[in-house]
Parts: sequence; structure tokens; C-alpha cells
Amino acid sequence: MSTKEELIAKVLWDTNLGTKDLMPLLENKVDRVSYLNKSALFKRCVESYSWFTLLEIFSVDEVKQLLTTELIAKLRSRALQKKYLFLYEYLQRTL
Repeated sequence: MSTKEELIAKVLWDTNLGTKDLMPLLENKVDRVSYLNKSALFKRCVESYSWFTLLEIFSVDEVKQLLTTELIAKLRSRALQKKYLFLYEYLQRTL
């Protein structure tokens, strides 16, 4: 199992989905696997991992696309919202 698959498996602990099921989603071959789309998977990862770990799963371009103000507003922690709003603004200015 690759590092990416191991990281994804950890955020799926409360589902019956396997990492093999989600690889087509990560590879942009499908839009959804069961109830999970890429944005929802990204949100789970944001709430679980550091920025550098996120980059092991998603490319910078994917992060820039998936990290929206709507997603940030849905993060469970105010501290995470603040952190990722700063990152969102930084990515919009520099990339």
C-alpha cells in the first residue's frame, strides 16, 4: 500500500469504503464514490492532516481548486478555519 493509500485509509476509519475504492476518485476518473466526492474527501483530510501531509495526497493545483471559502466555513474548528483561510488567500495571491 502506498503512502497516499495509507493516509486515505486513516481518514476513512468510520466508513466501509476502502482505499482501492477511492483511487479512481483521486485520479479524477470518477466524480463520486458512494456518498463521497473529492471535496468531501479533501475536507476529511484537511481536518486530519497538516499542510505538508495534504501535499502527499493532493497536488498544489488540486488544493487550490478544492480549498474554497465554502469548504473552509464547514471546517469544524475555528482555528482550522482561520489557518486555511490564510492559506486560501495566500494561494490565490501567489499561484
